[in-house]
Amino acid sequence: MHLRFDGGEQFFQGHFPGFPILPGVMQLDIAIRNSPIQTPVKAIKKMKFMNIIAPGEDVELDLEQTGEKEVGYVFRKGETVCSSGTLAY
Repeated sequence: MHLRFDGGEQFFQGHFPGFPILPGVMQLDIAIRNSPIQTPVKAIKKMKFMNIIAPGEDVELDLEQTGEKEVGYVFRKGETVCSSGTLAY
C-alpha cells in the first residue's frame, strides 16, 4: 500500500515542532486498520523503529499474514526499512 502524508495531518502537530515526523503510534494504527485480520489486536510483537518518516516522503506499507493469528508489517521508503513488527490477534 502506497502512503504519502502532506504534513497537515493532525498527528504531525507537535511531533515535533520544526521537525515533523510520523508518530510510531500512527504507524501502528495504520497497520492495524489495514490488516487482513479485522479482530482486536491482543499484542504487538517484535516492534522496531529504525528510520523516521517525514511529511512528503513516499512510503510503502507491506502487510503479510504470517500465521493464523499474526500479521507482519513493514513501512519502507524505497529500500530503507522505517519500522516493522508483528500484530498478534
